Amino acid sequence: MKPRRSAKDTFEAWTAPGVFRREIEPRGIRRARSEVDRVLEAASSVEVNPYDLDDLYERVARIMRQRKSIRDSLKLRDLRRIPWILFYLPEEEHDSRWIGCSSKILEDYGIWILEKKRTGGPVHALMHEFMRVYPHHIETFDGWRELIGRALEYQQAPSLAKWKTACAKYSLLEDGAPRQFVSGLILGNELLGPRLTSANLDQDQLSTCDFLRVGLNECIGEGTAELEELQRSELAQKRLLEFLTMDDRIRFDDAGMRVSIACALLDQYRYRKPTTEHLHRLRNWFVIHFGNPHLPPHRRRGWAGIPDPVRMVVGRWLIDYHIDNFIDLIKETAMDRHWRFREAFWRSFSQNNFIHEISFVLGRRAKALFEARGMSREMEGAVGELRGAEPSQSVLLMRLAGLTIAEWSHNGSCRIWLHGHPKEPRLFQNRYHAGSLRTVADFVQPHHGSDGYLWQSRVAEWLRQNNGPDIRQADYQVRSAQPPWSRGE
Repeated sequence: MKPRRSAKDTFEAWTAPGVFRREIEPRGIRRARSEVDRVLEAASSVEVNPYDLDDLYERVARIMRQRKSIRDSLKLRDLRRIPWILFYLPEEEHDSRWIGCSSKILEDYGIWILEKKRTGGPVHALMHEFMRVYPHHIETFDGWRELIGRALEYQQAPSLAKWKTACAKYSLLEDGAPRQFVSGLILGNELLGPRLTSANLDQDQLSTCDFLRVGLNECIGEGTAELEELQRSELAQKRLLEFLTMDDRIRFDDAGMRVSIACALLDQYRYRKPTTEHLHRLRNWFVIHFGNPHLPPHRRRGWAGIPDPVRMVVGRWLIDYHIDNFIDLIKETAMDRHWRFREAFWRSFSQNNFIHEISFVLGRRAKALFEARGMSREMEGAVGELRGAEPSQSVLLMRLAGLTIAEWSHNGSCRIWLHGHPKEPRLFQNRYHAGSLRTVADFVQPHHGSDGYLWQSRVAEWLRQNNGPDIRQADYQVRSAQPPWSRGE
């Protein structure tokens, strides 16, 4: 009988395993990878055949000309896609009428879509296209709206639940629905995002659908109760800006809507000012989405068609903003004795709305500061580069009625050109040479005697004599309590 070994003997006799004779190979993984590669290669060789809506449109148009029924002439897969061509025209058919304008198509498709065995897909597509295009100007509009309402009520597909809820909550298929819904967005208390989401209007094409566009136009139309309330309430204006902004762009970006939006929000401020906070909000929003209103016509396309008095509401606000930014920039390079008095003088012009357009030409040092502060977007087109001068030099260019003024940040005389002068500088250029801003002018005034308002009074007198603005010393006098702002001498 073999004697039993104790645990101690077993542990003492144990030795470590030897080195593996070959590397372990993941054969199963390699086989799986080969199979995946084979399947993907086979799939990539198959050409995708997308559904051709243009072809479906042509076939339906042919059926209509032959006075046949689409229910009898089309296959099921085609009938399910009819909603996508009801309010659609191929490029070469831009002068034709929508298929959805046909009462025969409305009747024929209505019979088909209301059959019990239908799924929710065609109804969902029909509702989507109806809201996207919102064809309120065609004769069959009420018919399609009634058909959608019946189909939503009749079909029990789970995919239609969101549309059913939205229609019940916001009466989307009732008369006046667009205006009522958008009015609630602008003037109501409900958060905009959740309201759009619960109405199923935050998805893809529906976020810019014509249902919302029609409602907005009806709300901000001249003489409407919504517009009157909008003009009274800065909170409502803030909500409107929030609604109009989508993914850092304007929700409805076409010329007609831009004119309506600008007039609704800005016309009221032609003769009065909003609060400072709201002024900044409106100014920044319009500059970002419409552009600089001071630029030449070919460079301010975002303002095309907008009346000049409305456009220049933002233009006036922008004057002060640009002067503020110019002064902030040259604080780093100019001395208090240079610009304390110049700031007071030229602010008196902006505060009296005498400056029509403004831009600045920055030396290398000021331009670097400008770029470092990230101010480029709000001041698009208003900044040029100064060459042929000291890196710390900068120039403020201003256009008033009938004349152009160049004011230097440092050692440089104030120059004024009457319109039509051959050497008059143009505003909003990308680059300027210092020589072109120090050239012959109709009036040149060095900055002597700032404390005694000597140069200021001479400039003001010359302007009065040349049909310029009437500025008095009381307008540009530096208050003794005003602290110096520069970094020092």
